[in-house]
Amino acid sequence: MHRKSLVFAYIFFFATSAFAQTVHEAKVREVETFIEQTMKEKQITGLSIAIVHGDFRWSRGFGFSDVENQVPASADSSYRMASVSKPMTAIAILKLVEEGKVDLDAEVQTYVPYFPKKPHPVTIRQLLAHQGGISHYRDYEKEGRINDPKTTRESIAIFADFDLVNEPGTKYSYTSYGFNLLGAVVEEVSKQPYGAYLDANVWKPLGMTATMMDDPRALVPHRVYGYVLEDGKLRRSLYVDMSSRFGGGGTRSTVKDMVRLFEGLHEGKVLKPATRDLGWTDQPTRDGKLTGYGLGFGIDVHNGDRVISHTGSQAETRTSLLMIPTRHFVLALATNFENTELRPIRQKILEIFDPLLRP
Repeated sequence: MHRKSLVFAYIFFFATSAFAQTVHEAKVREVETFIEQTMKEKQITGLSIAIVHGDFRWSRGFGFSDVENQVPASADSSYRMASVSKPMTAIAILKLVEEGKVDLDAEVQTYVPYFPKKPHPVTIRQLLAHQGGISHYRDYEKEGRINDPKTTRESIAIFADFDLVNEPGTKYSYTSYGFNLLGAVVEEVSKQPYGAYLDANVWKPLGMTATMMDDPRALVPHRVYGYVLEDGKLRRSLYVDMSSRFGGGGTRSTVKDMVRLFEGLHEGKVLKPATRDLGWTDQPTRDGKLTGYGLGFGIDVHNGDRVISHTGSQAETRTSLLMIPTRHFVLALATNFENTELRPIRQKILEIFDPLLRP
């Protein structure tokens, strides 16, 4: 290349990069203003956010991770992930499928023989798609408020004798218990505890160094404490031990690691692209009706582009993770305020960034 042309190319590149940075920074200021106003209006105690768009990366905390001690929330605050754990379980299963150790269309008892047979076969694929007919919580005040630690077998025993809520494959029926059953598959096939398998095969390979199983007795850096508004008064969240929902909502992480989860998959880490894309494919019921859910991932559309997402809700936390792969855009949100609905916040942030997410 001619020297003048080369110099021009460098100038153009840096000018373009600087302009893009300025545009992103302006959008971030809009997001910050919106979040600060919303937190004040809704009395939200603490919230963390991370955004990636191409080469642009930004993360920040708002409010407090520990209200009593006035500890500020940050991008490194460690939140309970709730159902954002489900994509992690799905990745583990799909990894075992890639290795030829699990067959998506095999009955779950092939791998977890201690789970009782039901009137209809329940397959791994159906469990991943919430089409296995496995019940969700029947009595949340009892099943959702478990305070003592549970082993995998004890967790499965909670719902093992429940009747199917529908014939597998005929209906989408969301269930955390179904993902607990998938967590048991991971353990039985890998001969490792669920958390150990994910740490070695999902979290570490994706650079998720702050992700772990939720352990109330562990010393967790930047641990977040949960809050709820009751009769107009701020209270600490009721304590619930998450080991009883280990595969469906038992992990703890940061918004930075949440972003790494989807980013790494998009980059072809951990899973082969074909396997990943299978997980990101909307799964129809037997009659051909699309459900808006793949194999462990929510599926939607924004401006004609496919959106991959998942949300989570449990004691102490609300979480939301979203990616638009074709636009190289990832958004992660986590809060320690149980009265928060993150969907409107997520939608507003998408609206702010929308001009940058179009062709």
